Amino acid sequence: VHTDSWLRNPQGSLLEHQSDTGLGIHRADLLSVLAGEVPSSIVALSHRLSAVVHEGDGVRLSFDNGAVTEADMVVGADGIRSTVLPSVVDDAAPLKFSHTVAYRGVVDAAGGWPASSVQMWSGERRVLRVYPIRPGGLVNYVAIVPAGVEAADVWRAAGDPEALRAEFAAWDPVIAGLLKTVRKTELYGL
Repeated sequence: VHTDSWLRNPQGSLLEHQSDTGLGIHRADLLSVLAGEVPSSIVALSHRLSAVVHEGDGVRLSFDNGAVTEADMVVGADGIRSTVLPSVVDDAAPLKFSHTVAYRGVVDAAGGWPASSVQMWSGERRVLRVYPIRPGGLVNYVAIVPAGVEAADVWRAAGDPEALRAEFAAWDPVIAGLLKTVRKTELYGL
């Protein structure tokens, strides 16, 4: 889904608009596109990488499910808590908690969200970004909010939709309309 972006303050007033700013896609759709471009014999979904060991001109990859394979190259696109990073950077800095968390999830906003609209509200130490990831109404949301030390060790956990709604209760009514559709959310320590 090609997108235009709108930046708004907490009350919904437009601060900035940019045209054709990106592309939103559901992770499952992206995996399908990528897997369709390589031989099916080398695609192995539902594997969590646990170790990367350099051997000669290649690497040995070990997975939590016990599977092991060899490769000429590894692309480390596995996020901030990367399993790949320590195999290429000896002195990676330890992660430091930012006293913020991100609520993330996907909601079906069919008919209630413009098909090419990325909206972001920012203010009061909070940010909410919403963007379409599949034609027909699936939108992704990321809400970054302050958090205390109790969240320092949270990497990924079930979030509380009511707590998410409370963080933005006094903001633009468009946010309340979208967040009332959230039934399940995930919480990530940042």
